[in-house]
Amino acid sequence: MKRKSLLQYQWKKNRAVFFCGFFYVPTGILAGLLRIYLPKAVLSELETSQTVAHMGMTLLVISVALLLLLLMQTRLEVSISRYGYLLLQEMRGEYARRLLTANYEEMETQDFRSARDQAKQAIYGERMDGKNVTPVNDFMKNLLSALTNIGSVVLYTVMIARVSPILIPVLLLPPMLIFYLDGKVGVREEKNWDVEAGAYQKEEYTRKRAGDFTYAKDIRLYNMKPWLLGVNQKYAGIRLGSKKEELLFTGGLAVVNNVINYLQIACICGSFLYQAWIGRITISDVVLYFGAATSLTSALLTASQTMVILRLMGINYQKYADFVDIPEGKLDEGEILPSKEELTEPDNLNSEAVTLELQSVSYRFPDTDTDLLHNLNLTVKSGDRIAVVGLNGAGKTTLMKLLCGLLTPTGGRILLNGVDMSTLPPEKRYEWFSCAFQDIGFLPVSVQENICGYGKADRFKLFDCLEKAGIIDKILSLPDSVNTLMEKDINEDAVDFSGGEKQKLALARALYQDRPVLILDEPTAALDPLAEYEMYQRYADFAKDKLSFFVSHRLSSTRFCTRILLLQDGCFAEQGTHEELLKKNGVYAELFRLQSYYYNREKEGMV
Repeated sequence: MKRKSLLQYQWKKNRAVFFCGFFYVPTGILAGLLRIYLPKAVLSELETSQTVAHMGMTLLVISVALLLLLLMQTRLEVSISRYGYLLLQEMRGEYARRLLTANYEEMETQDFRSARDQAKQAIYGERMDGKNVTPVNDFMKNLLSALTNIGSVVLYTVMIARVSPILIPVLLLPPMLIFYLDGKVGVREEKNWDVEAGAYQKEEYTRKRAGDFTYAKDIRLYNMKPWLLGVNQKYAGIRLGSKKEELLFTGGLAVVNNVINYLQIACICGSFLYQAWIGRITISDVVLYFGAATSLTSALLTASQTMVILRLMGINYQKYADFVDIPEGKLDEGEILPSKEELTEPDNLNSEAVTLELQSVSYRFPDTDTDLLHNLNLTVKSGDRIAVVGLNGAGKTTLMKLLCGLLTPTGGRILLNGVDMSTLPPEKRYEWFSCAFQDIGFLPVSVQENICGYGKADRFKLFDCLEKAGIIDKILSLPDSVNTLMEKDINEDAVDFSGGEKQKLALARALYQDRPVLILDEPTAALDPLAEYEMYQRYADFAKDKLSFFVSHRLSSTRFCTRILLLQDGCFAEQGTHEELLKKNGVYAELFRLQSYYYNREKEGMV
């Protein structure tokens, strides 16, 4: 169910903060009143020629009461801030869970990234244009501050109206005018948001790349410094240009604000001094009412500014709620994939029967007009070893993402054991596939946890998979073996593995999962052709009863496959065994001869 407001969300998550607010508001109002009454009490004691003891007792009583109120207010502020922090942590947890449960396909869209950044702004307080905003966890703190100031305005207005009703419009109208102008400033800021945010992203990109060691060699060797500096200065200029009008407006507003304040103070002083001159009030009353008037103006201005902040918090919260509350897709009624236990004997995973069928499958990326893949038809089953080859950009990786359920076809459908995969929850799709992609990601945990996941690991199976992947010698040479931490950027004691070693670890991870379908999408690209061929051969022997897909741009590495699919222009241009495709003397045969020629020349030392 969609959340209605930030206030309702706060009420749902922690009602104790409302109990604190019940005492915070009157405490703040009374503390403010005692502050302005204390000077009046001193003068009143002098005017009435009270004894020193009487004056001391009066001041003591007021001071102790004020101190107790301030201590209580401080204690309540600490509790409110603590509740706000707890709320913030829960919201950040929801944000993280939303990211972790988002569909892979969804994460590639610009709409998702934009919504993600806006939600992050709400809970971390930093906008994409470099400005800092108040995060939504301070909502109750600001709301109670606004209520306290509004209560003070009402109290002081009643006090002053009893003495000089004519001052009420003098006191109320200027702050209301300033509140209106502040709103105009907010509108201008929101209007310039898109321009400034876009420019800031590009400016920040150049700044990060300039300090990124990964790019240091290329920047220096290929003289990219002028380009980076030029782009940085260009978009910095755009940001400054969009701010010029806004700064001129806010500067003029500050001048108007100061003039109004001086005129207001002059009117207040003149009115109360006149009242004292004609004998209607005493000098101590002048001090009291002047303090009430200035406090009223200050409270009204603070309340108006806080209301602007609360409005922005509400907008930011709605962006956050829109992001984390996106409903997940539902299954079509009755479309439930049988579990693996229902299909096969649970103790014999290698004999699981699986059939994948592509029926007129097409795919195009969001915001594009043409299909990357078009009208693909294919039926494969357990025991098949399928090679997918083609030139760079042919769509091989996209096809693998479609097969394992990371992407959903924009046309046609993919059937897994007769069930449309798009009707299955993501976790139900993924449990059928072991994948190793060229782009490898590891977490800053141990080698064992990266391969086996969290929980109890099968150490015998782990070492067996490491051996099959050709990385066992490296792991055993490390002091902590499989308990060695990865990602040195996070862990000082971690080991940085090379690109080829990481690819072998990814292969070991895919083997350890031991699922019915194996997908290897060029995970051996960092290896030489011979090592890649040997690696694929070992995998083929291990996964002989599984449905396996091998993707490579090296055609010699996939000769052992039972079927080879050549992707070209978004379609299966050719398919068959290695020998059959060579006999056809088509595109595959031409590519194979070209690669063989250059590999042979390289081997002979001619290249």
